Amino acid sequence: QQWRCTGSVTQADDTLLAAMMSMGFPEEEARDALIKTGNRNVQNAIDLVMAQRENGPLPPPVAVPVPVQQPVQQPPAPAVEVPAVPSGEAGADKLKSSYDTDGRAQHALKEQEELAKQVRKEQAAKKVAANKIKLQLEQDKMIRRMKPMVRKAPTMDPKALGEIVTEVREFLKTSGPNDELSTIAGDLSAALAALQSGEAGAAQPAAAAAPAAAPAAAQGGGAGGVDCMLRVRMDDGSQVTEKFRSEQTLQEVHDWVAQRRGDPSFSLLDTTIPSQRRDLTSELSSSLAALGFVPNASLTVQAADKKDMVSVAPEGATFHPARPPMQFGPRGGLGGRGGMG
Repeated sequence: QQWRCTGSVTQADDTLLAAMMSMGFPEEEARDALIKTGNRNVQNAIDLVMAQRENGPLPPPVAVPVPVQQPVQQPPAPAVEVPAVPSGEAGADKLKSSYDTDGRAQHALKEQEELAKQVRKEQAAKKVAANKIKLQLEQDKMIRRMKPMVRKAPTMDPKALGEIVTEVREFLKTSGPNDELSTIAGDLSAALAALQSGEAGAAQPAAAAAPAAAPAAAQGGGAGGVDCMLRVRMDDGSQVTEKFRSEQTLQEVHDWVAQRRGDPSFSLLDTTIPSQRRDLTSELSSSLAALGFVPNASLTVQAADKKDMVSVAPEGATFHPARPPMQFGPRGGLGGRGGMG
């Protein structure tokens, strides 16, 4: 019974039938065996034929009904209410659904605009910070430059000092307020006012003395009517030519140079004859005529920290004699007792 077909096969397979007939099985017996075995294969059909010959014919197969599966009825899905999108500007920014491509594009564009706005804001902040640092560096540079000017202001030329005061004030207008620079500008302005008031006070005695000196000059008394042209070489390499009166002293020339330099620590050297240059520090009270600077002379400014070497021994001291030059032998070696001949 294991060879019997549980299906409903009513016709034998022609290929299998021809194979069994070629083996010598009768057509009817082979056809019946193939139908009963459901045309599975030749071996099953042969086994069934041999079993029938030994045990007798088998009862006809019983058709087993195949149950038909009925479709399952699904309950209807509940209706979902989609909220209506409000009209107007209030609802324009809301997405209608997750598949609203236009809304998604607008949302992405708005995010890009916000990101670009944030980047521009950060760049502007960085630029402001860089400008502040640059301005601070410029102010520090001006402070370092003007601090020495405050110390030199009392001895400077009023015209030059006035130019410096104007420069500091203009810088403050363009760079903005700075407490330290404002203090420096105030100190320079006070020094300028003091210099100008001093010049005005000195001008009044000079004006009063001028009428008294005029008759003496008209009578031709002394050398008061002779001009003296001095060419002064400053310690920075520049040269200045100025006219003085022959009766003026070298101290007045020294004071004039000190105002231009902003520092009175220097010496004046007579370089009219370069081979006979001399230090005039001890002759500041002498007049220009007495020093032989009429009608012209050349002076050189020497800073205090660059004094010439002493060429004359002080009183009570002596110089050691210079070492004699080395003598060379006929072969080019060092001669003398200690040399190599």
